[in-house]
Amino acid sequence: MGTVEQLPDACLHAGAQMLRATKALILADAGEAQDVLRVHVDLTVRTVEAEASVIQLLRHEGDPRDLAVSLQTVADVNQMNILARRVARVAMHAQPMRALPEDVNGYFSEMGDRADQLARRLRELLEGTTQMHRIRHEEEDEMGRQHRRLFTFMTGPEWMHGVAVALEVMRVDIYYERFTDHAVAIAHRVQSLTR
Repeated sequence: MGTVEQLPDACLHAGAQMLRATKALILADAGEAQDVLRVHVDLTVRTVEAEASVIQLLRHEGDPRDLAVSLQTVADVNQMNILARRVARVAMHAQPMRALPEDVNGYFSEMGDRADQLARRLRELLEGTTQMHRIRHEEEDEMGRQHRRLFTFMTGPEWMHGVAVALEVMRVDIYYERFTDHAVAIAHRVQSLTR
């Protein structure tokens, strides 16, 4: 993410980080979680470099509106990486146990896949090879349905883990929801430039 041109790849990396953090969460894989945390340090350095690159361009050339969108996009991608780091930390703190009950693994596996797909679509949008509506209507809506299914499961008669565990599951669920929010914010911002 050292230059503005690398923002599409930065989005892709954010999705890959969330997918790896999800794997660490589901499998109680300390090595995978540590790797996500290690990579996050490198991504943080790249974020600072990207912000500096945008500011330099803003001072010397280019459409200020385009550059402002780039700067906001850098910030959103950084937040997406932070959310992946938070999921990895949840996995690390529970070691050597699983952080969440096994019967929610399927929900989080699906959300991790969706986050990765959303990041891939976002990369395509930034490269001009996909349309905004695919992100808004397909990925965002499906992630929302997954959140609702998880909540329904936790408030139903099959939930046997108590309130404290439900609150922890909801806390982690929010990380995926916020990841989606940042990705969709990028997509809306990019769409506003083409109007």
